Amino acid sequence: MRTLKEKKFQIGIITSIAILAIITGASQMHTTHAQDTPTGNKLYPFAEDVYATATFKFNDATETDDFQLFSQISGFGNNGRGSTPEFTLQKVVGNTPYLHRQTELTHERSNRATSSNSEWEFDVTVNLVQGQKTLISYEYSRCFITNYKVNTEFDKSESFTGKDAFAVLEQYTITCGGYNISSVSYEQMIQQKQDQKPYQ
Repeated sequence: MRTLKEKKFQIGIITSIAILAIITGASQMHTTHAQDTPTGNKLYPFAEDVYATATFKFNDATETDDFQLFSQISGFGNNGRGSTPEFTLQKVVGNTPYLHRQTELTHERSNRATSSNSEWEFDVTVNLVQGQKTLISYEYSRCFITNYKVNTEFDKSESFTGKDAFAVLEQYTITCGGYNISSVSYEQMIQQKQDQKPYQ
């Protein structure tokens, strides 16, 4: 049988190894802070690499951000008698200070946010981008945030992270006074043809 002194020595060795393992593990851990976290649509797979970006032109600032979902609800063919242009944008909650501020102001003063009050109006350009090339541009004018929701997805997490995870999403419903559609890829194609020399 081992003596009491031998048992204490063995316990000391085991304790020292455990402490060394904890210290080594802690030194190898990498802490990820918000500024280190990759952001934007480059994180997510999109069919044929087509995704939406939106540029908001507020009274005091312009802000551009990537959105994972873009849905046009109504407004096509609006000529004064048709439906009001309305669309939704959805993304993982991120650093969009001016858009968040506009949402806050609209919520606080929603009784004044009417189409006759230009203080709350802003313009939005939604571009459908493939790689670095804009294919279609939707230019919305005289817009208001008419609904805002925050939701955490857990059963569709694969779409946002590529692995099991929670995704905190925010969805904006935006109603506007009018909009135009611009086929940027077509215009670029025509311009390239016009720029070519006759013998090319």
